[in-house]
Parts: sequence; structure tokens; C-alpha cells
Amino acid sequence: MPGLVSLPPELLQEVLSQLDEDALCALCRTCQTLHAYAEPFLYESITYTFYSDNDKDIPGPPSIDGLFTAIWRRPELAAYVKRAYFVVTGDSLYFDTELRELPPSEEHVDSWVEAILDLDESLQDRISEEVVGGNVGALTAVLLSRLHNLEVLEMDFTVPCSSDAIADVLKASASPSTSGNASGFQQLEELRVINNRDGRVLRYDDSQSIPDALLHLPNLREAEIILQEPVAAPSAEDPILLNNLTRLSILNAGASPKDLASILKFTPQLETLEYFLGQDFEELKNDRRYRCEYRNEWAAFAEAVNTVAGSLKELIISVDWAHIDDYPPEDMDTDWVNGIWERRGRVGSLKSLVCLERLEVPIVALLGWEPSTAPDRLQDILPMGLRELCLRDDLIDEHHYRWTRWQHFVIGRNLAQSFHDTCNPTDLLERLRRYLDAVGTELESDSARKFGLESLVLKAQLDRVWPDKYLEQLRMMSQAAGVSAAVRMRMSGFLTSYDSWNDEVKEMILEAIPGQDMESMEGRIPYECRYFDEPRRQFRSND
Repeated sequence: MPGLVSLPPELLQEVLSQLDEDALCALCRTCQTLHAYAEPFLYESITYTFYSDNDKDIPGPPSIDGLFTAIWRRPELAAYVKRAYFVVTGDSLYFDTELRELPPSEEHVDSWVEAILDLDESLQDRISEEVVGGNVGALTAVLLSRLHNLEVLEMDFTVPCSSDAIADVLKASASPSTSGNASGFQQLEELRVINNRDGRVLRYDDSQSIPDALLHLPNLREAEIILQEPVAAPSAEDPILLNNLTRLSILNAGASPKDLASILKFTPQLETLEYFLGQDFEELKNDRRYRCEYRNEWAAFAEAVNTVAGSLKELIISVDWAHIDDYPPEDMDTDWVNGIWERRGRVGSLKSLVCLERLEVPIVALLGWEPSTAPDRLQDILPMGLRELCLRDDLIDEHHYRWTRWQHFVIGRNLAQSFHDTCNPTDLLERLRRYLDAVGTELESDSARKFGLESLVLKAQLDRVWPDKYLEQLRMMSQAAGVSAAVRMRMSGFLTSYDSWNDEVKEMILEAIPGQDMESMEGRIPYECRYFDEPRRQFRSND
């Protein structure tokens, strides 16, 4: 300890910046001299947990009032905050949940009010009222306005939906009328609004404030948002282009593909788009007049994605759904409700995506719901330069799913055996055969290669993997085409409990191309396997 104290301040700062949180806390407790140097580094990453109003029996967290006051009294601490995480948790998080209010203490109210006066004048009255009432969204907004060097902001969905204040503060940072004391969020590079920790997307009538604010943050590199309503485009004559944004993740829980287009037109350098469609059947329950037809939405999605055709290298699409208690309601047409996936159509040709190297897509989105009307040749709809194609069996548990046919009458412990005995993916396998034959034929010729395909992946749920006879056919086709082949499966399965959900994926390597890294694999009969983590895309109770 005496050695650290004797170091020059510049060198001491460098040493402290390399220590983890536990070591910094220990220094603060044991050495008063080093406390002033070590404490600021504890503020580099702050995490705050909010509880729902329904969780009456769970003790609340330390008040956000205390965190704000520490930063207000010592502004230099705010300069150290690079990452901020605002989490929602609790035992009972329902669709109509309100977050527990956290009014500031009387002795600190004046500090909050002074901070609010640094915000744009148009926001002050409303935010003041919400702060005094303890609205967690407004409190979070005022706290964020002090974090001048924030680089990463992550929030569970309920936090920004509890008040428009957070989005207003983000948007006002780009306005020339904003006070010079506001942070401006000039360093903000990553913005994520994600599902609450229990995995469900709560429904809010007005939840588009963050997607709107996204279009006012020109320095973002990565963003993750949830769409439920139309996006309001910037009103400025010269809208901001998000020239630095290279990765965008969207959970679509009710918006139309047109709303995606209204965002993508401002992202000229986008390289990765992750699009998760969550179908809320509660919306169908409320649509007794059948106004929402959901017709040809995948084609409209493809048209929107074409906006970034000149830069997009990776496109990841996934689908999930949540059913309602009375499914469908007695007074609704069952065939109309069940036909929603077929009415969505398919994406059509993606050949215009000339830079695309990796495509992960549900089979039904790429080829449509009915095999009888689907394209016969994948090479006619996929980009020539595609290096990896990953096909997802996302809707395999739908009773009318036809791409991987199987008998659905068994659930529980016999489900895996039932799938193995009755599974028939012939319709998809034949299309893959034609595609791989085209790739393999070109490989044998002396002409320059047109197809760039190197890897084929099937992504399935646990206990929904094709029987060995079909996997062997796929392996042989891939081998002949000089393409690697693998099956990836989620380790959490059908009707699983929340406690057993995890992000682990098991990958079975059917066919490895020369030079593929096999160090992390373990031998399993009949295929080599490896395990890795991959973040789940999850909508309510379905995995």
C-alpha cells in the first residue's frame, strides 16, 4: 500500500484504471489516502435496479436519489461514468405493471430542481412534476443529463416507457436550443432498450419515444430498440444521418415494415441488421373487425431492407409469438387467426443485397408458408456473394407448419421421440440439394466462382433436430459442394420453466471444411460438437 501512495499521480491513475471493482472497493475501505483516487473509477459503470409496484414484499433498492446526489455534489464523478444500466426486476411483472415510485428526499429536492433548470426550457415544467412525484423515468432522465461522457446506455423496456423524459432529454441534446450545461451525449456510442429480464414485452399505448430519439443521436455505433407504433421522423429540414451506426437490432412487437424503412433511410453505413418479429396474438383478440390483414409484410420488409443494400453485410431475422388465454376468441374466425403466417407471404428475392455475406432467416420468411407455392431454386433468390446461410425452424411448433412436418399430438417427455419418429423435412431438403448442387457444379469447373457460399447452418430448438438419415443426406450434399454444414440447437426446450432458460447453444458439425477450427470441439457420436453462448431473442413466454 505505501508503494502505491508514493507513485506519481499520473502513474497511480493508470494503475487504478486496471483494477477490477472488488479491488477498488478494498482500496477505498482500507486506505483513506487512496480513496479519493480510487472512488471515481467505481463510477465508470453504474447499474441500478427498479422494482415493479406489484412487488410489495420485495425490499426496494437504495434510492436513485442517493446516486444522483453523489454526482451532483461531486461533478467530477459524473465525468467518469462511461456505462449505465437500468434494470427492471421482481417476482411479478405483468402487462399492466407500473414501476415503484421513488420520490426524492426533502433534503435533496432542491438539487433535483437545479439540475432540471439545466435542461431545455420546454421540458422543465413536466419533468419537475414527474421528479417530485418519484417517476423513475423522469428521475433517470435527469441523472442521465449529468453524465457528459456516457458511452453505453442500456435500459429495460419499462424504464423509458414510464415517462417520455428520457427520450426528450436524448432528443434535446441535438437541439441548438439546449442549455450549454446539458450533456449533449456526444460520446454515446451504444443505446439498448431490451426486453425486461423475465423476457416479456409489456404493451404500452405510447412507447415510441426511444425509437424517435434514436434518430437524434448521430454518434451511435450500435442500437437496440423495440418498435410498437409508427416512428416519427425528425422534423428538421436536414435530418441527422446516423453515419456511424453499423449495427441495429429491432424487436418488432406491432409496428409495420414501413416503420423500419423510416429508420433505415437514416443509416447509410449499416452493416448488421437484427430483426426479431414478435407476433402478439393479443392484438388479434382486439381486432374483432379484422382490420389488420398482415398481408405480404415480408415483401414490404425486404423492400425496407433494400434501403441499406449498399452496406449491409449481415441480416438476422427471427420470429416468435405469444398466444392469448382464449385462443382464438369464440367470436373470431379461427382460420383467419391461424392464417396470419401465410398472409405475411415471403421476402422474395434478396439478390439486390450485393454486400450481404451472412443471412440468418426463418424458413417461412424466406420461402413462405406453403412449400407447394415456394420457389424451387434458392439460387434464384439469394445473393451470389452470400458466405453463410442459416435457416431457422422458428415456427416448428405451429400445428400447420409444413416445412418440417411432424406429429404434434404428443407433449412432455415423449415429445422428442415423437418428433424423431415422424419428422419429414423433404420439401426443404430438396431445395437445399438443388442449391448445393449449383454451388458444387461451379466448384468443379475451371471458371471463376460466382457463388460465395462457405457455410450452411440449420438452427433448431432442442428436441427438434432432424433424424440422422436426413442429417446424413445434408452432410453428403454439403461435402460434395465444398460447404461446411452444422446444426445449432437451443439448450432450452419446449414448455421449459424460466429458471432453466439459458443462452447456451450446442452446435453439431455435420461437415467441416479444411482449416475450420476444431480445438473447442469434443468428440460425440456421430458428429463433433461444441458449445457456445448466443443471446436469446425472446418474446414473452416463448423461447
